[in-house]
Amino acid sequence: MENAAEPEPPAPVEQEPPEAAPQKVPENNAPENKAPENKTPENQRSVENAEVTPPAPEKDSAQSVAAIIAELYVLRAHYTNALEEMRRSALADYDALSSEQKTNAAKQNIGLEYLKRAGTLESECDSRMEDVLSRLEKELKNSGNDVSIINDVRSTYANEKSLMKAYYMNMYR
Repeated sequence: MENAAEPEPPAPVEQEPPEAAPQKVPENNAPENKAPENKTPENQRSVENAEVTPPAPEKDSAQSVAAIIAELYVLRAHYTNALEEMRRSALADYDALSSEQKTNAAKQNIGLEYLKRAGTLESECDSRMEDVLSRLEKELKNSGNDVSIINDVRSTYANEKSLMKAYYMNMYR
């Protein structure tokens, strides 16, 4: 098993979640294009309360979307590191063999063992990715945002996974 110095697949382009637009509050505490209302104590309190109450759901939604997107990057880093650790372990297993045991058959056996482990890791990653994407889609729908990014993320994930497979398979041919 030789360690070829090939570049790693490119990292995905990070997309920032949309920020909630700041609310404009007229200076005279009256709705725009309308004459100021009577400033009785009762009316004044309701206007003051309206000014202090921020649109929390939009901000919470943007924060939720940002947190879910951050999870995608954490998953990518976790599984990329796990693959690299698996590669190092396979090399260490082969290097631990005596010179008489370092045959093509031993190399193939070690390779097949780690290929099975990588397949299990891939299935686990696929499952976790779908969980995160379904939560992201639900959050986007609930906040009235476009969900087309979900297909973009799935496509990017499938492309990166294909590149990673090719990278590791070509490394040891």
